[in-house]
Amino acid sequence: MPQEAVTRFSELGEILETGLPLLPQKILAQFLSEGHFYRHLKKMRILYQQRRRIMLESIETSFPGLSGFELTDGGMHIVTFLQRGIQDNALAVLWRQHELYVRPLSSGYAQTQKRYGLVIGYTDIRSFEQAQQILQRVAAETRALMQS
Repeated sequence: MPQEAVTRFSELGEILETGLPLLPQKILAQFLSEGHFYRHLKKMRILYQQRRRIMLESIETSFPGLSGFELTDGGMHIVTFLQRGIQDNALAVLWRQHELYVRPLSSGYAQTQKRYGLVIGYTDIRSFEQAQQILQRVAAETRALMQS
């Protein structure tokens, strides 16, 4: 091989070599260094803040006094603490049957004294009307579980 081609050949060999994913690494490095990832994160933060606000308002409208909320600056879920020992497992099952991503809070406790509540995902909620429509499907059964 001509000496002047060795450097270029080595560079191409690194890109094409199957042992290290150099090409995807270079693409990612360029994506990050040009600020595309930062702009994406900024856009997603605004979007998810809006969706969280929509879901919070909808829950408070549909179930006033149901719970207290633990709000954080980040994340893609809302933690609600139920005021009484409401059956969070049963509520989670019910809500999941109606297009909501929900987990019972009590299942995350290893100790005997559990806190009851719901961990509610909201990333697929696009409008207040959509959230209200979904919550209305579970309203009667939710209220019945709250009474028991």
